[in-house]
Amino acid sequence: MKLLIAFLAFGTDVFGGIEHALYNFILGLGSQGIDVVVFTGKAHANMEVCGGAKIYASKFLQKNFTGKDSDIFYHYMKNKVHIQTDFLRVYNQEKPDAIICVDHLWGILPILDIKVPCKKILWLHVRHNDQLLKQAANADYTLFAVSEFLRKDIQQLTNKYIDILPNSIIYNDFQVPHVSKRIIFCNARISPEKRVVDLVQAFCSISNVFKDFELHLCSGKFPFGDMKSSLREIKQILKTNPHLKVVFHDNFCWQEIPKFLATCAVVALPTKSETFGIAALEALAAGVPLVASRAGNLPYLIGQSGVLVSPGNIDEISNGVIEALTNGTNIWLGKKIAQRYDYIVVAKAFLEKIKI
Repeated sequence: MKLLIAFLAFGTDVFGGIEHALYNFILGLGSQGIDVVVFTGKAHANMEVCGGAKIYASKFLQKNFTGKDSDIFYHYMKNKVHIQTDFLRVYNQEKPDAIICVDHLWGILPILDIKVPCKKILWLHVRHNDQLLKQAANADYTLFAVSEFLRKDIQQLTNKYIDILPNSIIYNDFQVPHVSKRIIFCNARISPEKRVVDLVQAFCSISNVFKDFELHLCSGKFPFGDMKSSLREIKQILKTNPHLKVVFHDNFCWQEIPKFLATCAVVALPTKSETFGIAALEALAAGVPLVASRAGNLPYLIGQSGVLVSPGNIDEISNGVIEALTNGTNIWLGKKIAQRYDYIVVAKAFLEKIKI
């Protein structure tokens, strides 16, 4: 079987959960003998083969992103004929059994209304605006959502059945011997919806109890916009609290993440918006105590394995981290949850569902 995947920003070591999960998914498909082809842009695709998949990077797709859906839509319309021609050339050459469009905006085909005679799957990761989602969800696609939370959120816009295809991790990669240091880590991008600034504010209180701990943050660029406003807020807090030990990291290579997680005492994710939560899943797989907000899919994903706090509540975030540092969390349960999302498990389940 051959699958063609369409996604605007495919590549390795990209600071984005969809990119990382998609790469893992492709590896999982490959482990089952599936031939995978990827149609993408040149933003991050810099090789002809990646993860065993053949890569076709169109020069007519967007390379730089502002974080605004309207800009992506405008670029599609401006280059519509060229992108359609590029895609149909790849389609006719590869003759896939099915196409997986990853996201109704970033998946290219739903916006450009490219019609091909094979099975088309739309894998929904985020909501975007209702008009765009309703149009895509009611088109000629088999629908999957990345989580039960997102499925419930968008089911009201279509009468079609929406199945679940979750993000995945390579579970064994995270089974690294722990050399725990005095590190609190937030492995999420510094963007407004992730509310990393709330964790920094909470760290003012945490550091009074755990005086020699450091807070480590990810300051690398990500595909969906910039982090300037959130970073300004954080630097203002640090300016008025110069005693805080905060370390900023550039983008981690994906292979470095498990090793770094093994040095962390706690992972904290104060986000107010999360349709899946791959950063949380990585912490669970690594066996690191996890503190996360009751936002989006996180309560469903984490269950009783971590400490849940109210998004935006600085006192709860602070107390939650202190609790996890003092008493730990249910590491065994977290690992058991994470094993369900291993890349091979997810790929096998998906192939069983589509039965092409």
